[in-house]
Amino acid sequence: MTPALRSLLCSAPLEAIGGAAWIEPDCTIIDDVHGPAALRLFAEHFDARRGPARPEKVRVVSTVDPESAPPDRLGAHELLREFAGEHDVAFVHEAGSCDEGCSPSLDWRSGSVIASARRPDAAAAARGCVTLAAQALDLAGLLATGRMWVQRPRVQRIRLEGALSEGCTAHDVAIALRPRMMSESWADIDWRPAPDESLTRSLCALLLGDSPAETVFMHDHAVDSAPAECTLLLDGIEPMLGEGETARPAHGIEPTDVDRVYIGSCTTGSVADLRLAARVLAGRRVHVPTVIAPASARDVALLREEPLGDGGPSLASVFEAAGCDVGLPGCAACVNALGDLQQHTGEGGPLTVVATAVANVSTRRVARVLTASPVTAAQIALRGRL
Repeated sequence: MTPALRSLLCSAPLEAIGGAAWIEPDCTIIDDVHGPAALRLFAEHFDARRGPARPEKVRVVSTVDPESAPPDRLGAHELLREFAGEHDVAFVHEAGSCDEGCSPSLDWRSGSVIASARRPDAAAAARGCVTLAAQALDLAGLLATGRMWVQRPRVQRIRLEGALSEGCTAHDVAIALRPRMMSESWADIDWRPAPDESLTRSLCALLLGDSPAETVFMHDHAVDSAPAECTLLLDGIEPMLGEGETARPAHGIEPTDVDRVYIGSCTTGSVADLRLAARVLAGRRVHVPTVIAPASARDVALLREEPLGDGGPSLASVFEAAGCDVGLPGCAACVNALGDLQQHTGEGGPLTVVATAVANVSTRRVARVLTASPVTAAQIALRGRL
């Protein structure tokens, strides 16, 4: 655990954990996530005469593709590049990276504290790092002083024991965990023996996208101050369906016709996620309208390039042959992107919808929405029925 993280989590007894601490982040990321207006605000309040207090711990990041970016995003890219050159800090350009919550895969050591305007990042969380959200003015002060004043959070330790059963995915674990997680707290996931990074990264992305916890990170050691704890036995996990604040095994849901299926979103629409669904749908046809929503524009392109198997059809071809619609990247059902979750059935009741992520959907729909893994959602799409 780095000094920055220890200062944030462990410098007070549990009963005093509601206090605050000065934190010197291990890295500060300045990026284009809020566009030129926020960047100009940042530049106006940062004392350029003094320069960054700790320039070696600053990264300026742009994900803008100069070939296709609109003028305002291109202006943000140029402003970032000029700022990095003026203050002699590292400039990282990764065109095509996800614009929301997916910082470039820099080589952070476990336990690092990253200050960024982006929301907590799944790749960092899987490595045991913590991302602190900072607005433009916060970043201006942080660069000038090298430290920031942070409220010390409540921490909930979640122990995952055993191995996943065949047919289950990290999505099923996330659905089972959601009702157990405390709101406005940090979730410290302890999963031993540690699975491969793709599985831990997937779990972090799912919990960051659709859970009450503000921040999720995975550690191989205990936080010093004893937090609240819960334990989940993975060998007892089955394919799950979530609804509201509840989670139940899929076979325990009352048989019901389904009106729509959404597979994908910003947190469940990576090529790895969609490949799980494609394996189920290959050579078969869906029985209800099914929307595939890749995580980003880059994932849309990859669907056309990635084969299902050696020499097999592309993932996009599999979905099209199965009768699915490949929709716009990103939100899908989460923000009712197609507007159909406000509709009713012919009998006047709400639609029944299965989706792989519904981070904000409760305020934007009248439909009954159940969450599922890409595997379970694809199986339901084939039957048209729970």
